[in-house]
Amino acid sequence: MTEKTIKKTTTSPRSKNKKLNLSTIIEDNKKAVKKKKVVLEKGYYVNIFPTFSYSRIDKMLRSYSDFLENYSKINGEMKEAKVLDYLHLHILIFFTDLSEDKDLSFEEKLNVFEQILESDWFILLFDYFDKDELSKVYNHVFKKIATYQELAKKSELANLFIEK
Repeated sequence: MTEKTIKKTTTSPRSKNKKLNLSTIIEDNKKAVKKKKVVLEKGYYVNIFPTFSYSRIDKMLRSYSDFLENYSKINGEMKEAKVLDYLHLHILIFFTDLSEDKDLSFEEKLNVFEQILESDWFILLFDYFDKDELSKVYNHVFKKIATYQELAKKSELANLFIEK
């Protein structure tokens, strides 16, 4: 059996590759729990997570999914523009300390979200997130959608064979 090398690196070709170990993983994870104070206008500040962990992204996506489900049950289909607005609002809630209480009822969350959307703070706050970290969220969403679609296709194919 030959050893298979998977090369996916962000280091330059001249740099020496280092072995990944548990200590490195633990150090990297510490970055995801540290908050950074961002000073806003009028003397306000907010703490943000400059690094988005995949576990926090998953929690945020579960909350977002529940929110979308409740929204459709109560209000019907959501307009396309609102889908992205509500995703961004979930990012604000989960990657800042704006709301330490993330277990709001659906009605409370909808009310808070509408107030944030109508405020000037929405765009201002969102601009403080690192674009690479935001890309992690979008890429994670797209991967989950692709996986879901692939599984759904396989399930449909399996059902076709079972029916015959």
